[in-house]
Amino acid sequence: MDSSQLSIYKEALEREIENKKYFLKQAHSAIESLATSDLGLVEDKDEWKEFLKKPMFFPDRSDPIGLNLVSIEQQQRLKTSKEVLEIQQLNELEELVDFQRSLNSDLELFYSMLLRREREPTLREQEESVSRRNTKLFEILKRLIKEYIMIDISAPLNRSSETADEVWTMMLQLLNGENLNVREFRGATAGFYRMLLRSGLIENVDAESKSMDSNMYIKLIDFAENF
Repeated sequence: MDSSQLSIYKEALEREIENKKYFLKQAHSAIESLATSDLGLVEDKDEWKEFLKKPMFFPDRSDPIGLNLVSIEQQQRLKTSKEVLEIQQLNELEELVDFQRSLNSDLELFYSMLLRREREPTLREQEESVSRRNTKLFEILKRLIKEYIMIDISAPLNRSSETADEVWTMMLQLLNGENLNVREFRGATAGFYRMLLRSGLIENVDAESKSMDSNMYIKLIDFAENF
């Protein structure tokens, strides 16, 4: 509120105060005259009913200062609430940007490793054994599952190192060719099963080949046949 608006606001308040003083003076005068006069009986009932229909209380005139104070408080509260929401949204946006930058950095590193492998296949095979390369790829896959995939397949309350370790253990079992019972995917790991199913990375195991029970088992697809 600038100085001109403040001046207009002040003049309006002063005018309302003067009006209220005048109203109080008139009310006191009317009360005093009623106390000393003989009211008698009202004979014209229609005139009295018509009089009762007229508004006798105007909240915008009865307490202009209070109404203006409430208006200022509401405006200040709205401004403060807006600032808080903007700060919260900004913090969440900054966290999202930082996370995306970290993810992009890891993907760039992974992509550069793949490019180097394509450009220098002979040199790569000479420098690293198959076991060493597999170990490095397993570490990349482990980080991908624990730090990124877990965020997409689980609710915030279910994200923990124990849950991530459990999902990684299941992934190792599948990579080793083991069959997993669908019932093992429960609670926080249910999202991992749904992701594998939607991605088409698992297939059902014939129930007749399992002598233990009739529950459904799954295994990883044969990538050599499908790709």
